[in-house]
Amino acid sequence: MPDNINDYRFYLKGVEDIDGSGTNEGSMNCKETQRCMRQFLEDELDADTAREFIMHVRSCKECMDELTIEYLI
Repeated sequence: MPDNINDYRFYLKGVEDIDGSGTNEGSMNCKETQRCMRQFLEDELDADTAREFIMHVRSCKECMDELTIEYLI
């Protein structure tokens, strides 16, 4: 896991899409993402769930903002 918020945002932007199609189909919704946030930050999600989580956060400003806040706490 990255050590600072700037590295963290770069890390999130560098993850490939779930199926390589360039779409976010199958990714999480905001409610699912909120439930997984702490597990993601503690590196406790399995690879597929983490990928779906990241895909959602990359496309949702509200969830990215919330993740940033959680990361800084």
